[in-house]
Amino acid sequence: MPQPVWLFEFDAEKYALKKLEEVEYKHEDWTVDMMMALEKKQAEEHFYMVANK
Repeated sequence: MPQPVWLFEFDAEKYALKKLEEVEYKHEDWTVDMMMALEKKQAEEHFYMVANK
């Protein structure tokens, strides 16, 4: 099925960066301690462990 021309001419990365600047989003890395606080200790500590294989 043919796609509309505007779909190919649209720059999604440029649009996303513009919108990101407008909302002044600041990324914050989460830690296991932060996740445990958000869970209010409902999850066991090993729940957030990652196995690096």
